[in-house]
Parts: sequence; C-alpha cells; structure tokens
Amino acid sequence: MCAGQWHGDWRVHGQGASDGDFVVFPEHGEILAALPPRAEWLSMQVPRGRIEAAGLELHRTLGGGARRMPGSLFTAQRRTLADLAPVLAPHADAAAYDDAQVELAHDELRSVLLGEMSRRSGASDAGRPLTSGERWQVIRRAEAYLEATGEPSLRIDELCLAACTSLSRLERAFREAFGVSPRRFLMVRRLAAVRRELLRGRAQTSITEVATRWGFFHLGRFSQDYRELFFELPSQTLRTQGATSPAPAVLARLERILGPQTLYRK
Repeated sequence: MCAGQWHGDWRVHGQGASDGDFVVFPEHGEILAALPPRAEWLSMQVPRGRIEAAGLELHRTLGGGARRMPGSLFTAQRRTLADLAPVLAPHADAAAYDDAQVELAHDELRSVLLGEMSRRSGASDAGRPLTSGERWQVIRRAEAYLEATGEPSLRIDELCLAACTSLSRLERAFREAFGVSPRRFLMVRRLAAVRRELLRGRAQTSITEVATRWGFFHLGRFSQDYRELFFELPSQTLRTQGATSPAPAVLARLERILGPQTLYRK
C-alpha cells in the first residue's frame, strides 16, 4: 500500500504505482518493488481467515496473483495512519507502548486495510440493497454480540462473523440504522469506555494512560473527538466525575445499543 508522497518513479512488479495505491499479494508471493528516495510505504500481513471473515472474496480479488487497486485514501484514513505511526513504527525517542497497545494499533490498521480492500475490490454483494428485515437482522446479531462482550475493543472482522454478514453489508446496515460506519461505532464505544474510567477515576488518574490503553494514541485528536461527543474535555470529566451535557445527535443514535448507563454511569 502506497500512502505517502515521493519524487521519482515507484514500480511494483514492473507496473507504475501512484500515491494511495493499494496492492494485494497472495500468501507465499514475492513483493518486487522499486522505491524512489525517501518513499513512504506500508506493508502488512493479514491472515486469510480474517479477510474471509469480512466477506471479501480472495479468488476474485487476487485472481491467482498480485492485484493493484488504484485509488486514494480519504482524509480520515490518512489521519488514522498518521495516528498509528508512532506505535507501529516508533522512533528511537518515542514513548514505549506495551504489547496490548501495539495489538490494538494493529487491529485498527487492519480495519482500515479491510475497509479499503472492500471498497476498491467491488464486493459481489456491494450493490444489492438491504431489505428492512435484513438490515435489522444484521443489527440485532451485532447488538447481541456487543452486549455479550464486555470488552469494547473489538475487531471489525469479529463483528462481521457475529452478524453473519460481509463487511460491505455490515457497513450499509450500520449507516442506514445509525448514520455512522461500524468503525466509527466501535470508536464511540472506546470513547465511552474511557469516559467510564474517568468518571470512576481519582485525582491521580492519568488521562494519557487510560486513553492509550483504549487505543487512542494521538492525544490531541482524542481530546477533540471526546469533546465533540460529550461536550467537555477529558480533564473536565475527571475533575467533575459526573455527567454533564446531554449526548449529541450521533451519540443519541448509538445510545440504544450503548445505553445511558454505559455512557454516563460512575
């Protein structure tokens, strides 16, 4: 996957590549790439089972060999990659992250890659609309899985398996039902988990430690997202240790699953 800027020719398996291109290789394949100076690129191995769990058809995507998927990353995806870079490719003087935090960052990166693969590959079920019954069947299965799982940090492929659907149809069901993507939905769950800990916290509670434990590695962005969702900064929550303003519209749509106790309880 090429996600950076560079000067010069970039070739993968002899073919030219552009900023934002996505290249998928099968297992046991060789990656032949000619990189210009100071090129920024990203590679990641994703188990076949996780790709198939998201409903992506590898035989269509790969066709027996490597496949280049041209396109560009959305601003939000570039932002996610930038936020994860200090964890997955740390500099010598960067903060240290434990194994659980690194795994969270890997899962978030895999979610971005799976979403891009689904969007660019043209999943076979992508164009078929969901009936109201199908949509709510997907949502009910997702609800049951989320309610049974106490850990808000979940993988997107796990949610696909639980809902018995593909990533493209899960995406459509969530957007039609809640107005947000599954990734955004799961991020709100993590923000709610941070809020619960801060509401129960003490003066010595570290906001940085709580946020990074829940997979928020860019603290400025975390504070901004938190404030947009809860109408206060994390530091204000920690000081007051109580709920203040009502949830904004996006949170109200999600509250039916998350529940007010999840969001506001001490």
